[in-house]
Amino acid sequence: MKKSYLVTLLFLSGILFVSSCSKDSEKTSVIPADPGTPVPTTTVNNLNTAISNPAITNEGDGVISITLLGIEDPKTGTLIDLKGTGSGQTVWVEEDGVNKGILVEKVNRMKSTGGYPVDAVFIVDNSGSMSEEADSIASQISSFASFLEANGIDLRVGCVGHYGEVNGALNITTVDKLKTYLGKYTGTSRTSYFGGTETEADALETNAQNFCSNYNGDENAIPSLLFADKYFSWRPGAARFYITFTDEALQPEVGTFDLPEFQSKWKYSNGIVNSVFSLKDYYWNGAQPDTTSEHENSLEWNLTTAVRPWALARHSGGVEMYIHSDCKDLDLKKLKATSMLSQSSILKLKTTNISGKHVLKFVVKNGSSDGYRIINDVTYN
Repeated sequence: MKKSYLVTLLFLSGILFVSSCSKDSEKTSVIPADPGTPVPTTTVNNLNTAISNPAITNEGDGVISITLLGIEDPKTGTLIDLKGTGSGQTVWVEEDGVNKGILVEKVNRMKSTGGYPVDAVFIVDNSGSMSEEADSIASQISSFASFLEANGIDLRVGCVGHYGEVNGALNITTVDKLKTYLGKYTGTSRTSYFGGTETEADALETNAQNFCSNYNGDENAIPSLLFADKYFSWRPGAARFYITFTDEALQPEVGTFDLPEFQSKWKYSNGIVNSVFSLKDYYWNGAQPDTTSEHENSLEWNLTTAVRPWALARHSGGVEMYIHSDCKDLDLKKLKATSMLSQSSILKLKTTNISGKHVLKFVVKNGSSDGYRIINDVTYN
């Protein structure tokens, strides 16, 4: 059976190299005036899906801060140096049709210097077919979270297990408590129960039952993502990142927790979903996976019965990765999201209207690569 390790990718190795600018120093920086010219047009558009869902914050006095993950140029394999208004500009922001003057500053995520926190949630398919991978996944999650914390990231973590409906969860907590949760049982049972104190576990289980009542879908990360977004105790201002693991296509109930519903509900503030998809050896064509064939159970790739798992990453601006079914190449520290998080940037602009809903267009140009992303219905309050 195919292995689709959707891994809502988190943050990662180069994280310790982020700039050490503090939140206080950012507030003293000067935001350029609006240029009075239109944002540049894009022609190649190979960066469209690389521009992540932004985290948007109202800093007061009309100042809006927009946090973006690092953006990789697919032609060079390196991250783009985002530069704001002025000479060498590589990123533009259009607000309601107006090209805004923007100041770009690197994000500090170091706990020791009061940087921006990261809340990471691991979404795990714990159906029977995942018994082959479950122990390796738990080990990787634990070592990965320890790695990030050891490198100074202000990190909190959570977990959701699912088989059709949500049938296990641990709310946002410390790395040590997540490791305890994952180590209580073995195999798919690692994420098939509700953790925390008795009161916390009971509340999570009740919420899960109510949230997924009358849902008849099969393996599907979408209920888990929406459940965590609604019920978890996210820290104010934290970057939200998900890593999802599965060995199947997403098989939702039509009209309930399906891809169209996810796309309609998952907005800029919900965070980044990154996907790692695992396949058996016979689905690999040399170094590249065959992601067009039908599953062994003859489910075709489509929007209702067998959704391509990486569609979640492409919608949210996350990244996707393909691995073999035996987990031999599963190393979360090697995910491209590592450098993406480590080179996050804050784009600051001065809005002319703090109220109402806005349309933001992000344009990125780097050599012969370019792309854009439009975010609708943005509110600042």
